[in-house]
Parts: sequence; structure tokens; C-alpha cells
Amino acid sequence: MIKAVIFDMGGVLLRSEDYSTRDQLAQQYHMTRIEMEDIVFGSESAQLASIGKLTIHQHWENIRQTLNIPPADLPEFQRMFWAGDRVDYGLVGYLQSLRPKIKTGLLSNA
Repeated sequence: MIKAVIFDMGGVLLRSEDYSTRDQLAQQYHMTRIEMEDIVFGSESAQLASIGKLTIHQHWENIRQTLNIPPADLPEFQRMFWAGDRVDYGLVGYLQSLRPKIKTGLLSNA
């Protein structure tokens, strides 16, 4: 008998589905979307943030410095970077339907 369901946020409950704004940002910073995503998700800063050795604010400051983003422009960069992400409300509803019979939990490095 299943007693608990543990799920992840990034790529499960929250997925990147529209890459157009990331493509625009990448073009603006003279790189590919993959290169830009590697800075956000795969850099040393990202790795340190994912294990709690850097705060999310420190990580985004590193991204800002790496891409030479003016401080005032960082909030718009972040908004555009995440603009194509979508919550899977069908999955959220399913997980809600499991409770209270089955414990649910979120396990994520986000």
C-alpha cells in the first residue's frame, strides 16, 4: 500500500514550456539559450546554491555580474527568464486529491 508520494517542483510541477522569452534574452546577451541556461542552472554558482552554500540572492548576483546586467535590470531579466514556465495544475489537482489518505511531500533543490 502506498503511504506517501514525494514529488519534485522543477520539471514536474513547474515546467518550462515556452522558450521564446529566454531566446530573446539570450539574443540580447549575445549567446544561445542553452549557454544562458547553463549559467543559471549549471554554473558553479548554481551548484553552490543548490546545496545551500550560496543564497538565491547571491546566485542571481553572480548571474548579473557574469552577464554584465545593470542592477536595475535584474528584476526584468528574471521575469523574462521565468516567463515561459507553467504550473501543471492537473498534477497539482491530482496531488491534492491524494490527501489526506496519502501523505504528499515536495523534495526539491529549488
